[in-house]
Amino acid sequence: MSYLHVASTGLAGRLAEVGQPAPTPTLSPGDFGLAMSHVAMPADAIGLLLLSPTFKQMAQTLDAAYLDHRKMWTLRKNHPNMTYTKDFRLTGAAPGINGRRILYVGVSPVGSMFIPSSSVLATIEYDTIRFHDALGAADTIPWIEAIAHETAHAFARVTATGPGPATAVARAQAGVIDECTTRRREQKVIAEIRATQKGRKAFAGYTPRPIRTCDCERDWFPSSQKRTYLEHFVLSGDLESAAKGLSSSDVQKIIADVAAIPIKWSAKSQPPTMVVAILRGSATVASFAKQFPALQSPAGQAAFVLRIVDASWRQLIAKVGEGSPTWTGGAQQLRLERHARVFFKIKVSYTKCP
Repeated sequence: MSYLHVASTGLAGRLAEVGQPAPTPTLSPGDFGLAMSHVAMPADAIGLLLLSPTFKQMAQTLDAAYLDHRKMWTLRKNHPNMTYTKDFRLTGAAPGINGRRILYVGVSPVGSMFIPSSSVLATIEYDTIRFHDALGAADTIPWIEAIAHETAHAFARVTATGPGPATAVARAQAGVIDECTTRRREQKVIAEIRATQKGRKAFAGYTPRPIRTCDCERDWFPSSQKRTYLEHFVLSGDLESAAKGLSSSDVQKIIADVAAIPIKWSAKSQPPTMVVAILRGSATVASFAKQFPALQSPAGQAAFVLRIVDASWRQLIAKVGEGSPTWTGGAQQLRLERHARVFFKIKVSYTKCP
């Protein structure tokens, strides 16, 4: 997932989802390039990315690993027995198609991100790349960052081998490692571009951001709900575990029901509201299941925890201001620790920033 800057004017929303393909050049000649062409990207950004050997190698790998989602209609018609394996690869189609995953590329109002089809956040059986719809025609460098970053996430997905982490702790740790590794791969692409004459001119004055594990844990995850990357890896992992065996429509209904539960704050002199009591650790989410039936299921409880974390962060930001001396002087750290203490069911903690 991306930690991108929010850019200014909106271009990405002009999608080929309404039948208007992006102008050439394309990022690659195969299905990865075709899928990416469904979002309008500045030609300058594409041209600069193609100066990077690392990016071209990733794109070539993804061309062979993915099928553009728009081809699915014809495939389903011609291969009625086609289905997915347990890791969302096509089977029952045709040589050259079997074994591929489907890639959907679109936009998002909350940020740039990669969502694997195996995630509880996925609403379709496709791997998904979404770009922030605030990215504009003049945002060449942010586009390069976004494309390189999400491409690196997809590359890590299709080149992964072995069964993957087996425990919740290992999965959370793997999520942090993947985010840091992706940021390094993104910076390698940019370094290769900057090593060229065109790249030096385009990136004049650019300063790479240091890549630290603590930032890969603390940065905001690109979601409509406020949460850090580590909170996402741990708490969304809880939701995924709780949602096993449920259909995507069941999960979406649970999330919608949970979204209807009111969240209220109380002053220190008042009796604590439900959310305040939960954050203080004096009550559990499950203890309110009789009052709110949506909390009777483990999936509902896990979804509500994500709502509480979102509300907690927004309440703190409104109170002290994100990036203020109070925020950086300890308020953010105290809130990180509170959320981890109350909601983390596994032994995972934040890395201390140097």
